[in-house]
Amino acid sequence: LQMGGLFGNMKIPVNNSENKGMIHVEPTAKIGTANVGGILGVGLLRTYNKVKQTFTILNCVNNGEVKFGGSNLTETATNAVRIGGISGYTQGSVTSTINNGKITIYGTRNANGTIGNAGNDYKNGSYVIAGLVGYKTEGKITDCQNHGDIVIEGTFKELHATNKTQWKIAGIACYLSTDLVGDNVADGEIIISGTIEGEADIAGMVAFHYNSISTETSATNITIKKGAVLSGG
Repeated sequence: LQMGGLFGNMKIPVNNSENKGMIHVEPTAKIGTANVGGILGVGLLRTYNKVKQTFTILNCVNNGEVKFGGSNLTETATNAVRIGGISGYTQGSVTSTINNGKITIYGTRNANGTIGNAGNDYKNGSYVIAGLVGYKTEGKITDCQNHGDIVIEGTFKELHATNKTQWKIAGIACYLSTDLVGDNVADGEIIISGTIEGEADIAGMVAFHYNSISTETSATNITIKKGAVLSGG
C-alpha cells in the first residue's frame, strides 16, 4: 500500500505542495508493506536512459492528520508500517518542508509471539513512525520542521518468537542513512499509552542514523503515560 494525502507513489519531484485533508488507513486484510504520508506514500529515484534521476520534496506542507490502526491488527499485519507526516518512505532530498499534522497509531494486536520470526528489522509487523519521513535513504534532509504530535495508543503484542518486532519513533526521521543539515526543528510531542511489545528506538529528532548531523533543534516532549507498557530488548 502506497498512500498519501496528494500522491501515492512518485518518481518525479514534489514541490510547493500542501495537504489539508485527513489520511486514515484501517486495514481489513493483509496489505503487504504500508507506506503512508501526509503528502505522499513513497518517493523513489528513477533511471531514465541509464541515468539515475534525482528525487526531491521541496517547500511542501502537510496540515492533515495521518491515522493507521484497527481492531484486529493480528490478522491484517503488514510486512511493515512506515508512516511520516510528509512521506512513509523516500529516496532523495527533503528541503524546507513542514509537517503540522498529528500522527495516530491505534488498535489491537494480540498474537503474542506465535508467528515465527520477524526477520528483517523493518518488515513483518514492524512500525516506523516519524513526524517527517519514516524511512529515508539518499539525499539530505535540510531546514525541515515537524510540529505534529505522534500518538501511539492501544495494545500491540509481539508477533514473533525471536527477532522481535522493531518500533522506531522519532520527530523527524526514524531510519536515516543520509545527512541531516541546516535548521531542522522538531517540537511536536511523542505520546505512548497502552502496550507495545518488541524492540524500540524513540527519539525527539532521529531514531536510527549513521551519517552527519549539523545544526538541529529538538524540543520534542516524549511522554510514556502512566500504565503504558514497553517490553522487549
